[in-house]
Amino acid sequence: MVVGDVVIDHEDITRSPSERINAAAIYTVKDGLIARVDFVRAP
Repeated sequence: MVVGDVVIDHEDITRSPSERINAAAIYTVKDGLIARVDFVRAP
């Protein structure tokens, strides 16, 4: 999802074979480059 200069993406992260994390990655873009990344982890 793109809202202005912010991109929100669902991430399914595998840290080890037994540990998976679902999170939302929130990217802030400035001048065509990623300026900031925030993650919100699902409980």
